[in-house]
Amino acid sequence: MPDMGADEYFSGCFCRKYRLKPQFWQWAKEGLLHEIPEDLSRYPALAAWFQKEDVQSCRIEDALYCIPLESYFPPEKMQLEQTVLYRSDLAVRAGISEEPEEWQEFRRMIKYICEADSQETQIRGMVAESRELFTRLFLPYYNPLAAVEGVGFLWIQTGPSDYMPAYFKGETPGADMLPVFSLARLMYEEGSIAQDAAFLSESQAVDSFLHGKAAALCVEGSYQEAAERLAGTWKEINGGEFSQDVKALKAMPSMDGRIYNLPQEICWNELYISSSVSDEKMERILKLLDRLMKEAGEDRFITNENDMAVCDAARLKQGRQAQELPSEPLCRQLYLESGDAFEIEVTKDLMDIMTGSEPVQDMWQERVAEYKRNGMDAVILKVNRAVKLYNMGQK
Repeated sequence: MPDMGADEYFSGCFCRKYRLKPQFWQWAKEGLLHEIPEDLSRYPALAAWFQKEDVQSCRIEDALYCIPLESYFPPEKMQLEQTVLYRSDLAVRAGISEEPEEWQEFRRMIKYICEADSQETQIRGMVAESRELFTRLFLPYYNPLAAVEGVGFLWIQTGPSDYMPAYFKGETPGADMLPVFSLARLMYEEGSIAQDAAFLSESQAVDSFLHGKAAALCVEGSYQEAAERLAGTWKEINGGEFSQDVKALKAMPSMDGRIYNLPQEICWNELYISSSVSDEKMERILKLLDRLMKEAGEDRFITNENDMAVCDAARLKQGRQAQELPSEPLCRQLYLESGDAFEIEVTKDLMDIMTGSEPVQDMWQERVAEYKRNGMDAVILKVNRAVKLYNMGQK
């Protein structure tokens, strides 16, 4: 396990995200983690937090083994977890004054900016601070529940008692991912995504945007957070105000015309406590956590729109009106408890297909075949059997 902290209260503990990884189950079964008491009545704020449905994924065989920290509630806040910044000043120079409302309009705007190249910088299409941001950007176009990768992927119900990973949803396995991959490939081939976008580091992508060599930049966090990071450097390089030159892309509709929020994780980090921690020290840790949660309260999830950028408030409003798609948390829980190492690599698949030269459908069919060779069908069968046993009370 990772090194334990040296803090007076938290020695014997560590914070990192392992809840959706096989190591979590392995450590618990090997007796390396301290069980969280079921009776938390002496810690009311902590007890209230553990009443949230999604926190139950911290259980292994009905015992709690980690404490999630913070959260991304309410759901619409997921709209502000990533932002596409674009050169609105250059769009106006290229003859486009209206903000893009859907993907075709965004692509057209980027095309016009690049063709005009009004600053003579050989400006290119969109870049991103990380490859994962492309996943978050494109998956809401058709299959948002498939955005969760690794071993913690989400499951959906496909029949009265049949379940499968959302990533492989469709008339044929994975067919619902084709529109996503096709959009990414189209934008890459036409240049609305820069040709080297999949290979740039964070600093290279940001530098490209700051110096007028990229028409758009996908960043972590909200527009306001990006402005706080970049506005000073922007003015030094470009002479203008960031808020006047750069806008945030609205949430783009999916193929059905609706807006979808990305699936949210219940926490940004998790606290694990070593089984070597004494009961007395465990009590001190729980008391401190209870106090911290009580002081923070649910207010930390409430956003004051008067204190944020107008474009962020607008995207939050879009998020409140977004469609929420149901997943099957029991399937994910049972799969993770199985200790299976089958993983889904959404970002790798998206980047490979986006930048590939073979037909999108052929590349994706070959990738699905590879998932099958790696045990996809066996995993689906195992989880469906586990769900049936669970529902029959034989877990």
